[in-house]
Amino acid sequence: MLQKLKAMFGSAAHWTAAFTGVLCLFTALLAYVSFEANRLNAANQRAIVNFNGPMFGKKMMPDGKKVKSYLVYYGWSNSGRSPAKNAFTQFNDSVGDRRPTKDTDFSSLSQRDTLPLILGPGTMFQVPPVELTVSQLDDVTSGKQHLFFWGWVTYDDGIPGSPRRLTEFCTDVTSVDWSGGPSMAHDDPANTMTINTPPCDKHNCYDDTCNDYSERTKSE
Repeated sequence: MLQKLKAMFGSAAHWTAAFTGVLCLFTALLAYVSFEANRLNAANQRAIVNFNGPMFGKKMMPDGKKVKSYLVYYGWSNSGRSPAKNAFTQFNDSVGDRRPTKDTDFSSLSQRDTLPLILGPGTMFQVPPVELTVSQLDDVTSGKQHLFFWGWVTYDDGIPGSPRRLTEFCTDVTSVDWSGGPSMAHDDPANTMTINTPPCDKHNCYDDTCNDYSERTKSE
């Protein structure tokens, strides 16, 4: 009988070898699951920076009766649970004949200074505003000139070993409307401005999906 069982199931050494193989496989699967869990946890914890805006403010004439210019604000917010470290940003506007297209070379446009910023988890950083004069907005309203805003931020996401991060944005201005009509846009301080700012066809991207990722992340 014993000989028949050995013939059917093999020796104890075979069973030990089979059990060891299964144990090794199970250990490898546990290690993989642990690795994936740690990776997903890091992805959920890391800093993720997005832009917010536009927001507007008025700059009045000294007498307080007329609007001198409009201030346009954009901001960066960190929706992650780690601070965005070693961060730098730039916010720009373009007023003129150019329109943002898929062929636009943003590096050839006029650019403001690059600024360092501190962005903790769940916080927002408001960049210095762009000031648009009354005459510029009049030309944009009438279609004589075109306006769009664009900018970027580079940062480390707080997770060791992660690559340098990049967020780019561009919003086009397709219309400018005034609550009291364009003729009273600046004479009446109560007149409010509304602009339509859809995303541009280019320069809205994250990390290595941006065409200029390599150039931008080594520029600081």
